[in-house]
Amino acid sequence: MRRNRKQKKQRKIIIVSIITLLFIMTSGYAAFQTNLNITAKGTIKYRTDFYVSTNGSDEQGNGTITKPYKTINKAYKQVKEEATIYIMDTITQNETIKFTEGKNIHLTSYQTSNTIKKGKSLSDFLILQHEGNLTLSNVTIDGNNISDIKGGIWINNGTVNLETNTIITNFSVNSNTGYMCGGGIRVEKNSTLNINGGTISNNSAPCSGGVHNVGTTILNSGLITRNQATTAAGGGIYITSGSNFLMENGTISFNTTPSHGGGAIIEGNAIINGGTISNNTSSEGGAFKATGNAIITINGGKITGNKSTNWAGGIMVYNNAVVTLNGGEISNNTASSTGGGVCISGEASLNHKSSFTLNGGSIKNNTASTDGGINKSGTGTYTYIKGIVCGNRPTNAYEKASSC
Repeated sequence: MRRNRKQKKQRKIIIVSIITLLFIMTSGYAAFQTNLNITAKGTIKYRTDFYVSTNGSDEQGNGTITKPYKTINKAYKQVKEEATIYIMDTITQNETIKFTEGKNIHLTSYQTSNTIKKGKSLSDFLILQHEGNLTLSNVTIDGNNISDIKGGIWINNGTVNLETNTIITNFSVNSNTGYMCGGGIRVEKNSTLNINGGTISNNSAPCSGGVHNVGTTILNSGLITRNQATTAAGGGIYITSGSNFLMENGTISFNTTPSHGGGAIIEGNAIINGGTISNNTSSEGGAFKATGNAIITINGGKITGNKSTNWAGGIMVYNNAVVTLNGGEISNNTASSTGGGVCISGEASLNHKSSFTLNGGSIKNNTASTDGGINKSGTGTYTYIKGIVCGNRPTNAYEKASSC
C-alpha cells in the first residue's frame, strides 16, 4: 500500500515536471533562448551577442539581429558574464546606461559606425561603468551639446577601454553641480581608463574639459583634443593628487583653459614615454602645469607649439612638483611673459620645493618676453645633467649649445 502511494507520488512529480517543461518550450521559449543555447550534447552555452535598435522591443524582442531589443539596459540584463552588444542605428538615451554588475561588455556598432546620443530629459551621466570591464569600439558617444550637471562616462570602480573609431564628444557640464570636473570622462579611484585609440573631443566643464582622473589613465594611442575647462584648470585632462597617468603614444592637442594647464594639470604621478602634447593654450603651463606633489618623468615624445598668456608656454613646475626630462623635446612653445619652454617657481613662505632636472632630450626654439628657454624663480630649483638647451629667444644663462 505504501509502495503504491510512493509510486503515485513519483508519477505525479514526473507529470508536473513534464507540464512545466512543455510550458517553457511553448509559452516562454523565446525568452528562454534569449539567455542560453543548449547544444546537441546537452552543454549549456550562454548567448554572447545581443542587438539593440530604436525599432526593437524590450517586451517582444529577444536580442537577436532579427528581433533586437530597444534599449542597451535590457540587453545588458540578459548577459550572463560577457557579451558584445551591437548598436544597429542611432540610439537616444533618456536614462543612464548602467553597467553595474561586474560583467565584461564590448559595446560596438553593427556594420557602419552608429551613435549613442544623450536625450534632453537625461540629467545624469550617459554611461555608468561600475565594476567589470567596458570596451567601446566603432561607436560615437554624443552629449548632444546639452549643458547639464554631469558629463559623459563615469567610471566608478571599473575599467573602460576606448578602441579604434570611438568618439566621446559634445558633453557640456555647467557649474551648478558637485561634478564640476570631467566633461567627457570621469575616472574615479580604483578605476582605469585605457585609451587605445579613438578621440575625446569638444567636451567642456568648469575644470577637466576632456578627462578628470582620480584613478589611472593610460594613453596608448588616440586623441584628447579641442576640449575646454571653462573656468578652472585642465583643458584636456586633470591628473589629481595620488592618481596615475601613463602616456605611451597618442596626442593631447588644441585644448584650452583661461586658468592653468592647457593640455593637462598634473598633481599626481605621470610618466610620458612618447606621443605629442601640442597647440594647447592656458594662462600658466600651455602644455601642462605640474603642481602639488606631482612626480613626472618624461622619457620621450614632443611638447611643442603650446602657448601661455602668462608664464610657461610649455611646462609650469610649481609647488612641490618634481619633473625630470630624460628624453624627448620641448620646442616651439610661447609664453607672453616668461619661460617659453619651462618655468620653475616656488614660494618660500609656503615652503615650496619645486624642481626640474634636465637629464637628456632638448629644450629648443621656445619664445617668451624673458627667458625663452628656462626660467627659475623663488624656491624653484633647476639641475642640469645632460641635454640640449638652444635656439630659445631671448637666450639666458641656461643655454647649453651654441646652435640648434
